[in-house]
This record gives sequence, C-alpha cells and structure tokens, in this order.
Amino acid sequence: MFNCLTSDHAFFNTKKKKAAPPEGRVEAIDKVTGAGKYAAEYSVDNVCYGVLVGSTIAAGKINKINLENARQVAGVIDIITHEHKPLVPGMADEAKIRESRFGLPVFHTDTIYFREQPIALVIAQTLEDAQYAASLVSATYTETPANVSFPDAHREKTLSSAGRERGSLDAWSNAPHVIEQEYNIAAEVHNPMEMHATIAHWTAADRLMLYDKNQGVMNVQRTFAKLFNIPEKNIEVMSEFVGGGFGSGLRVWPHALATIMAAKQVNRPVKVVLTRPQMFTLVGYRPAAWQKIKLGADNSGKFLGLVHQAKNGSSVYETFSEGITRISRLVYNFDNLRTEMAVVPLNLSTPTWMRGPGECTGAFALESAIDELSYKMQQDPVALRLKNFAIEKDPESGKPLVDQLHQRSPRKKARP
Repeated sequence: MFNCLTSDHAFFNTKKKKAAPPEGRVEAIDKVTGAGKYAAEYSVDNVCYGVLVGSTIAAGKINKINLENARQVAGVIDIITHEHKPLVPGMADEAKIRESRFGLPVFHTDTIYFREQPIALVIAQTLEDAQYAASLVSATYTETPANVSFPDAHREKTLSSAGRERGSLDAWSNAPHVIEQEYNIAAEVHNPMEMHATIAHWTAADRLMLYDKNQGVMNVQRTFAKLFNIPEKNIEVMSEFVGGGFGSGLRVWPHALATIMAAKQVNRPVKVVLTRPQMFTLVGYRPAAWQKIKLGADNSGKFLGLVHQAKNGSSVYETFSEGITRISRLVYNFDNLRTEMAVVPLNLSTPTWMRGPGECTGAFALESAIDELSYKMQQDPVALRLKNFAIEKDPESGKPLVDQLHQRSPRKKARP
C-alpha cells in the first residue's frame, strides 16, 4: 500500500515535466479531475437564487397565486408570476414566438398546459431562503379535463401521409408471406447527471451574459435575441462543459427564459438550478409512440411491400413530430411503400430529440417486424436482411449510396 501511494504521489508531482495529454475527448481530463466548470458552478458577483414553483393541475386556468406567506420569508427579494414580471417583447408577438421556436409562453399566460408548469419563480438572497419560500406558494385554479394518456388519446387521431408513396398496396396484395403487428413504446426521459441550470446577468440594458447547460450555444443566442429584440452579438453564452445531455440540451427551455426575466426584474445576476424531479417535466423526453407495420415478402424472401404507420405524443401548446417512419424509407429496398404519421397532443410538456430521435423508435418496430417475418418464413433473420438491404442506391432518391456517403461524411481533419 505504501508503494502505491508513493507511486501516485510521484505521478502527480507538479514539479516534474508534464506528459502530453493523450488523444481522446478534449474535455475528458478537466471533467474527471474536477477542473471543468458546469453551468451552475460559475462564480458571479452579487448573484441571487431562483426556485421555480410548478402547477398542481394538468389543465385549466390560474385563478389566484397566493404569495403572502412566501413574501414573509427573510431573504426573499421578489417573486415572478404571470401578473408580476418584466415583459418579454417576443412573447407579445405570435409570429416572434414561432420564429424563435421557443414553445411555452412561461409567465405570459394564465393557462395551464401540464402539471408542474412553472407558475412562479421565487428569488432570494440564498438558495435555502428561495427553496423555503417556494414551498409556501400556493394557487387556486379553474380545472379543465386533462388528457395525459397516450394509449387512450392516439386512437382518436387520424393518420396522414409521412412521405411520397412508392408503388401501391395492390402490387403486393397476394404476397405469400405477410405479417401485420402493432408496437407500443412508453415515453423515455433523459436524466443526465448534471441537472439543467442557468445563471443570467444583464451587464447592460441590452447586453446579456448567460451560463447555461446547453448543447448548442448559438441556438441559445439566436432564441433570446429574437425574444428580447436585441442583437445576437450582445448575448454571450457560456457552456464549456455539459454533464450529459442525450438530447435534453438541444433546445432552449422555460427555466432559462424565467432566469433571464428574473435577472431583469431584480437587476442582479440570478441562478436557477432545476431539481431532479423537475428534470422529468421541464427539459423534454422521448415521446410515447404507437406503430403498426404490415410487411410482405415472396417465397425467396424479397420484400414486396411495407406499410409503416406511427403516432407520437406531444404537448397541447407545441407540435413535436419525431419522424418515426423516416428510417423505413432509407434502409431496405421496398418497391411498394406507404408511411403515415400523426402527432397526438397531450397535457404534458413538449418532447424533444433523444439519442437517435425517430430512427431509434422506428427501427424498433421495423426490425421487430422483420424478425417476426423471418420466423414465419423459417428463414435466417440476418440472411433475410442482407437480401433486402439498400446497398447500391438510396431507395428514396435513387442516387448511388457511395456518392452520398462521401458527401455526408467528409474525411476528418488530422489532429493538430
């Protein structure tokens, strides 16, 4: 044991010449040694803390938000609600909201779209004061029927075309081998180690500094430039390290806008860190999906036709289509193909892209159906796939696949 400790000490002796860092992920060493800073870890002078309060119903209107008890907590600076807030210019313009692709009009509506939708943001001198005060906020509502069950709701939703049809159903109506099955996938939540967090600091009336957990800083910059009608160059976004995203960091979420509004309101930097439970409701998820596959083949195993139908859940305030059937149009040679889709609005927050969005969900149904067909035909499932893979041409465009692969995957530049 002594020798091990001595060896370790010698290895980390800073007086010795440091070896060149190994090739690999450029941020890896900083992450594992604790040198890397995440969104919530930056030190900003005079920062105060915000804690979000969520609705306790899934659909309806806010009648009144009770703030009296929360305001009595020592250290509380202010409380943002839909009745008490700085106006975000872009939120007053429907076209601007669509242009920014933001989604939820946080603190700019009394309508409740989903349970745990932010209805208040308590701002206090310390995190503990903000957390305690937030626990004292309550609200009364006029509740309306909520639709949160995807299995029930999708049955009422009509399918529409999800791409140009190839061939026809009649062309393989007498296929000797046909399977027809339904596949259901529950919603899946990405919950990385680092919770989402934002620190917002207005350094001038039209200049904003953000520390935000996000996988696309330019998207954050563009979104808030549109919402606040300020130049993109006036918004600086710091997201040097991301502790897992899986897709949750590809969008700009309500807590980030709420934090910026709070910083504007109190004229101080504000930090908001989502709680682990809030990660389940405020930063997206892979939506629930229903799929139906009809697949036919001849006696040799050549695919004769496919019908791939899919529906995915979304929110009632924003349409999110996962593009589930797209993979069926790309991987195998189907001379006869029909794909159909529908989006099912629910009283849930908006889904988002998650690790192989669309393709992951669609491939599950398509590949399961091919397996079932292979069992029915008593053919080797791998051989059946190899017989039908689109190897030479893209089934959708007809272009040679080799040329397209070269266009999509340029040779990586050598490391400096």
